[in-house]
Amino acid sequence: MSEDNKNVSEEQATEARRDFIKKTAYIAPVVVTMGMTASFAAYGSQAACPAGEVRNVDGFCEKKL
Repeated sequence: MSEDNKNVSEEQATEARRDFIKKTAYIAPVVVTMGMTASFAAYGSQAACPAGEVRNVDGFCEKKL
């Protein structure tokens, strides 16, 4: 392999690494946000307990003691 070809392949490898890091910087927050959005939706979608009942730690309604 000639010296010119070696330099070109090293530059391509460096550029590929830079592209990967740039893309990862945008993708990681999106993945984290998607997981958080699902957990917030699950918590907020619970119906209110009827009068005289409270929600227990499992998320179910039960009568007040």
